[in-house]
Amino acid sequence: GVGAWETLPPLVALGRFFGRTPELVKEPDSYLAPFPESVMVSLAKGVLAADVGAGDPGLLAETFTWSSKYDGPLDKAGYLARRAKFDYEAAFDDLEVTYENFRVDPFDPYRVWADATTTGTRTGPFAGRPPPAPPRP
Repeated sequence: GVGAWETLPPLVALGRFFGRTPELVKEPDSYLAPFPESVMVSLAKGVLAADVGAGDPGLLAETFTWSSKYDGPLDKAGYLARRAKFDYEAAFDDLEVTYENFRVDPFDPYRVWADATTTGTRTGPFAGRPPPAPPRP
């Protein structure tokens, strides 16, 4: 079979990749990704490098929806407004986020999974809360 990479204009394929709704994806006739796996992973890394889309909102489709275990679903405007409230660099001066083990979902070829590890020490204000008190000697 021929994948979307060979048959669709890049902007259409990108729109399908980033514009999915949170509803269950209907089972496709084939499980081919719209792009080769290396391209799918590169696209996902680009969104992550752009502060998970907040640094370049143009990477997010107008139908973008965000959900996490803490909030959501949020539409694109709600997600960007929420992200604007958090200054991670000021709150966590040693913040380090590592993404690894990228893979295309075998059941949803428009989704890329990655394992994330986050470490950091909160030293500044965050989400409207003052910095934590310094430890006692």
